[in-house]
Amino acid sequence: MKLLWKESCAILLFMFLLPSIAFAGSTRTQIFNLKSGWNAVFLEIEPADSSPDTIFINTPVIQLLTFYPKHSSISFIKDPDEIPWNKAGWNCWVQPDRPEAVLTNLYGLQAGQAYLIFCTEDFTWELTGEVKFTKRSWQPQSYNFTGFYVDPFGPPTFLQYFAGSQSALKVKIFKLINNKWKQVLEPWIETIESGKAYWIWYEDELDYPGPMEIKIIGVENEILFLPEITELELNIINRSPDPLSFILKQVESVDNQTQIPLSLVKYNLTANKIKTYENLQTYEPTTPINPGENHTLRLAIRQNNMNEDIIRTLLMITDDIGDRFYLPIQAEKVQVK
Repeated sequence: MKLLWKESCAILLFMFLLPSIAFAGSTRTQIFNLKSGWNAVFLEIEPADSSPDTIFINTPVIQLLTFYPKHSSISFIKDPDEIPWNKAGWNCWVQPDRPEAVLTNLYGLQAGQAYLIFCTEDFTWELTGEVKFTKRSWQPQSYNFTGFYVDPFGPPTFLQYFAGSQSALKVKIFKLINNKWKQVLEPWIETIESGKAYWIWYEDELDYPGPMEIKIIGVENEILFLPEITELELNIINRSPDPLSFILKQVESVDNQTQIPLSLVKYNLTANKIKTYENLQTYEPTTPINPGENHTLRLAIRQNNMNEDIIRTLLMITDDIGDRFYLPIQAEKVQVK
């Protein structure tokens, strides 16, 4: 069921006028065990202060590189030290106290972006930030510098991930080993590492998201409940060649922040489609989704149980292949005049 035009406008207006609120409920911490030399990482979060000058102060990280793709094919470079910084698409940051700092043209870290990081020694990097749900877009017939949203405790193999893509038999994967990019030769065995970035040669299908595709009906990249919009739909689409199961749950906040009072909306088909509401904390469909099909969930908030003006948390969705996505979810309480 699609949102009415006025409801979509209400969402856009609210996002534009959004007041300053605490986002603690929708933040996560990523931990990267960086090695001396070059490291390839993929960020799922965006820190409040995204400046590398701030993030890497008093650390052994002295250089940062990333690539913002253009519409032309990307050349593959086996050695990070050979990257031409002045070539279109490449952006770099260098520690301000180094002579090469004049080359800096990278001023903020972004969620959904892959980075090359150079360390002078081994370093455990802990980064806390706001979760961003970003939809993947491939640059076809080109190399893509990217990472994957996967479960670190049970990730898919590369073959499982790309099995539903038209490019499945043409994909080439390269990972960084001892400062050199080396091809993954057994994609049916090797699993994807959470938080790692790879070079992926990709042929077709710009919008292939992986085995599981998530669509938030009426909103681009987060679930946003407003006083005028108390129900929203999620579509979970199976893009794999096999039946797919998934589990959805609201993430418990580490700082015990209040959770959103969510309900699952159901329709009683034997009673004139009367709607019923079930409290929702965890949800798992009774049957898997067949290839190419989708499963629709209609979510609602219980306004009577809203004990704060604005509550922001996360939903986590994992499938039985090994995908894992975090969706920011926000609800606003109706103000009684």
